[in-house]
Amino acid sequence: MTNYEQHLFSELLDVNYELETGEHNSVVTVALLNRYSQIVASLEDSMGEDEWKNFVGKGKQMFSVN
Repeated sequence: MTNYEQHLFSELLDVNYELETGEHNSVVTVALLNRYSQIVASLEDSMGEDEWKNFVGKGKQMFSVN
């Protein structure tokens, strides 16, 4: 993962945290959801769709309960 991708991923985690824990009005929530989608699209463009899916899949495996 490049520095750029690390920065995007860090921002993605921040936006996700705000969506999960924040009490925002609908306008802010929509803006956060839009930003989340933009970041994911940027990561897919930078990493390649298959590599992004592989990265997400490995993350899910790491945190799954067996």
